[in-house]
Amino acid sequence: MKSDSIIEKTFTRTATNSGLGYLPFRNGDLERLQAVTGLIHMQTLTPEARQLITSLRTNAARDIASAAGYVLKSRAALGDSSCADLVKNVVKVVQRTGAS
Repeated sequence: MKSDSIIEKTFTRTATNSGLGYLPFRNGDLERLQAVTGLIHMQTLTPEARQLITSLRTNAARDIASAAGYVLKSRAALGDSSCADLVKNVVKVVQRTGAS
């Protein structure tokens, strides 16, 4: 994996300090993987965060839906009982509807 060049680092720092919300050269897949890792290893998730992740599980973008499902399954495996209940409910819905 390549690291950011000095120009990218300077541009990112300047953009962040000025409140720019989107950087065109950022890698969305990499940033999504970093977010997934963070969400899995957080001590607790708020009910709102769990609800948002659950709703993302049915996102039309397959990579987003897959990432959300992975977060829920991983947290359930690590002992987050609220996520385990969500995973069970999602599995039941998928089985009833035949969705994947």
